Amino acid sequence: MVHGNPNSPKLAPPIGAREAFALWSTVYDHQANPLLSLEQRFLSEAMRQVRDLDVVDVGCGTGRWLTWFAPHSPASLTGIDSSPEMVGRARRKLGPRATVLLGRAESLPLRHLSADLLLASFVASYVPELSQLAAEARRLVRPGGEVYLSDLHPATASACKWKRSFKAAETEVELSTCTRSIKEVISCFEAAAIRFAGTGDSETRGDDCSFSSSSRSSGDLHPATSDRGSAQDVSCRRSQYAGVS
Repeated sequence: MVHGNPNSPKLAPPIGAREAFALWSTVYDHQANPLLSLEQRFLSEAMRQVRDLDVVDVGCGTGRWLTWFAPHSPASLTGIDSSPEMVGRARRKLGPRATVLLGRAESLPLRHLSADLLLASFVASYVPELSQLAAEARRLVRPGGEVYLSDLHPATASACKWKRSFKAAETEVELSTCTRSIKEVISCFEAAAIRFAGTGDSETRGDDCSFSSSSRSSGDLHPATSDRGSAQDVSCRRSQYAGVS
């Protein structure tokens, strides 16, 4: 939001996360979000084929990624979100194509070693104890499986003073988030035996607006970087630090 602009929506008083996500669910599918579009474009190219795989989407919201996965014939497709309203909308949208469960990222309601691919898209910033999400990812994903994590790049968010918000009824609603450096994110997942490699100096690059990482559950992460949208492959397990012009 640009302060001082008479056409800008007014800022809502602070509300709790439960209420905020319930309100967000009513407008989530109808508001354009260029950052989500950018993330989906890069991550859909980076992810492995999901045909005949057990796929889990942590923080599935109203089912944006579930809708993308469903036509690719996964063996099973499961979405999990902590907001009952988000879960309800995702269930109505996906119907029998996916199982959508109410649950927290730090304590996922699934059995051990039940996933071949786990996605956590724009979730990490809303998880107070990221180490618990990392541990849950390690618990769920089978050997040889993959974990994908994407979020707003912390350096860009800090430099641009971006805040997470959405507009509902001409009111701007800000969302409470947890700010972490990429090094802190890496440390959480390394502690869960998911080892990151080759991240370089991407954390300091000011033109990055989002990041995504992929990992084999056996431990290694081999990222690639993208400079203003051009991806460079480092290995078959890829991640992008996605830049925009």
